[in-house]
Amino acid sequence: MAFDPTNLNFQKQLSSLIGFDNYGVDQLRSVEWGRKYLWAVKFLDTTATLPDPFKEFFPASNVEFPVGSLDSFSFDLAQSSYKIPQRSQIRQMSITFFDSVDGALLKWFKDWIHIDILNFGEFVSCINDEHLISEDSGKGRDRDSFGKQRKVAPIRTIQVEQLKPDLEPTGLTYILKVYPEGEINFVGSSASEATTYTVNFVIVGENKPPASSKKSNTEKLSNLGVKTLGRFL
Repeated sequence: MAFDPTNLNFQKQLSSLIGFDNYGVDQLRSVEWGRKYLWAVKFLDTTATLPDPFKEFFPASNVEFPVGSLDSFSFDLAQSSYKIPQRSQIRQMSITFFDSVDGALLKWFKDWIHIDILNFGEFVSCINDEHLISEDSGKGRDRDSFGKQRKVAPIRTIQVEQLKPDLEPTGLTYILKVYPEGEINFVGSSASEATTYTVNFVIVGENKPPASSKKSNTEKLSNLGVKTLGRFL
């Protein structure tokens, strides 16, 4: 291939001369690769509404969960070993999130465990329970930490949505039904840094994203919750 002096794209010319364009290297440069920090998390509406400023988008630091899980069955036959698909494992989710100065999220998660699931230590709620917080208002246990009389919500739905660099949704959305597992710890430090908590969840179900997920509630991410999230992007 002859060098074309009218083409000033030296990198492209060099790739053509040495044959890299035949192997798709130039095509790779045109791909908009995904970025780990471009996503938003939101708990969908339940009776236990999140406090401000977290009602819309969850200002989380990290999120990790398996989109699929498959174990294999191993067996021996003659002089060889083989594997075949066997079963799926329980999926779990981990989120590290920032909290407000008054610890609103910590209170919300504490209520989720002690009120919605453990019912003040009196009994354990089933997944689909919707009874009132307490039928015995004489004990002063008919309200949550935010002063609300409501039904319990043992299982809650979280939406994880991938974003473009302009913070528009890409259309890749996961809607998962979860409950918290393990400890949720308060951590204090003399260091000047944001307060964070890591919460582990068990995934008990997954909803199919709506057809209009690309135009979902994320939109331009202009609400207060997402502004909070944006401080850490």
